[in-house]
Amino acid sequence: MKEFIKLFSLVLIIVSTLFSQRNYSFGWHYESIEVDKLERHFRIFIPRELQNETPLVLIFHTSNSGMENVFNTGDGFNEWANLAEREKFILVIPNGVNPINGDAFGTNQKWNDCRKSNIEPEQLPHTDDVGFIRELINWSIENLKINEKQIYAAGIGNGGMMVYRLAIELGDVLSGAAVFFANLPVDSECTQPVKSLPIFIMNSTDDPFVPFDGGMITGERGSVLSAEETLNFWVNLNDLHPLKRTNKYHEDVNPDDNSRVIKNEFNRPLANPPVVFYVITNSGHVVPSVKYGLLSSHQKELLGNQNRDIEGVVEAWKFLRRFSK
Repeated sequence: MKEFIKLFSLVLIIVSTLFSQRNYSFGWHYESIEVDKLERHFRIFIPRELQNETPLVLIFHTSNSGMENVFNTGDGFNEWANLAEREKFILVIPNGVNPINGDAFGTNQKWNDCRKSNIEPEQLPHTDDVGFIRELINWSIENLKINEKQIYAAGIGNGGMMVYRLAIELGDVLSGAAVFFANLPVDSECTQPVKSLPIFIMNSTDDPFVPFDGGMITGERGSVLSAEETLNFWVNLNDLHPLKRTNKYHEDVNPDDNSRVIKNEFNRPLANPPVVFYVITNSGHVVPSVKYGLLSSHQKELLGNQNRDIEGVVEAWKFLRRFSK
């Protein structure tokens, strides 16, 4: 009788698990969860022929963007969905909040990253975005067939600064992080990191929004450290050798772009989590891409030059996929 009860209980657990997981078909889906009495929204991309225990990549849009238009710039960031289809991982794209009207569903959203001083109230929301992402990860574990040991975060601009915050405050949950065109703030409200983790960093020397050498973000949106100072924060956290640094120029596939890619890596004692730093010379706030060019001359004028030698997103994924908890 006891064996029957144990078997019956096991069957109930399996059935409960199966029914708690939603069956999502190939393509894009919209979902929401309530966090702190606020309905928070996100999009999901499911590849074809998805296997169980698949990796999850959380993608964070930049300032004044949203889950709907995160891939509208026309640059290399657009490759994420194609890459997810080829490599068979799930994308989840959470939406930030509009700090002026509190809208959590729109396309003019921002993230509550670590900046705190000299920031006007309308510049950043005061929402608990870390709490939102923690709940979103829990939701993904319960409803998507993901591998809990392969959860990654990637973001650009304000979204990149949000990923830095997650790397600091949710480092025990994430398996790795990729940050495009973001630096740590000079005056941070973030806590001390809970755990070190692998970090992929990409900065451009001529970024018109996030100064490579540090200073005020365009629009008086707070001061940030330089790219090198930000890099050193993670190098020190991961206990790497800052003086044992190698840099390698990628092949100049497209000399007409007048830009080069330099990959910096560090010696890893005791196999500590690595930090890789891509410096894109003579380039702006634009993800490098062989495949995707900017859509208009206005975008080029606003964002700056684009490197056409590598697929920036592919480089990030090749780094992230090596690591699991």
